[in-house]
Amino acid sequence: MMLGQNVRLRAIERQDLPFFQAALGNPAVNRYLYFNAPLSTDDETAWYEAVSKDAGSAIFAIDDCRDGTPTLIGNCGAHTLDHKNGIADIGIFIGRPELWGKGLGTEAFYLLIRYLHEELRMHRVELEVFASHAAGIRSYQKLGFVQEGVRRQALFRRGAHHDMVTMSCLPGELVCPYDESKVSNT
Repeated sequence: MMLGQNVRLRAIERQDLPFFQAALGNPAVNRYLYFNAPLSTDDETAWYEAVSKDAGSAIFAIDDCRDGTPTLIGNCGAHTLDHKNGIADIGIFIGRPELWGKGLGTEAFYLLIRYLHEELRMHRVELEVFASHAAGIRSYQKLGFVQEGVRRQALFRRGAHHDMVTMSCLPGELVCPYDESKVSNT
């Protein structure tokens, strides 16, 4: 488990799957994700079984811990871990739209990236984001991500082609979004 100021990252449990299924079925939540097809209970269970056994990924549940009672709000993780080259491809979703813009996703991503750099020795952490997802891009830049380029019209979603921005963060570039001295990891 990784604990931040307001969130914690923990292992995904089977009982988290109904939340993920419902959240990912919400068009507002899946708007900026690579997929937007409805997921069945079987789909979510198959995904859970696969990532639970996959050494090439590291996916975590995100809990909001601000009120003292951890509440599941989404997940984040490295979908691809390239141990030879030290590269991790990451993603995130916050499944409770009322919590967007509060810094919880930024904090969760910080914990994930620090774990990838420090524990798994991933040198380069990379992602792609819709060019139109200004809030996501700002969040990633706040953490120290550098924009590398734009893949023009690289993804077809909702009847249109979308540009995708590629970004990366190296170990010396990661910026903590809160005062780490105020966090107790005991």
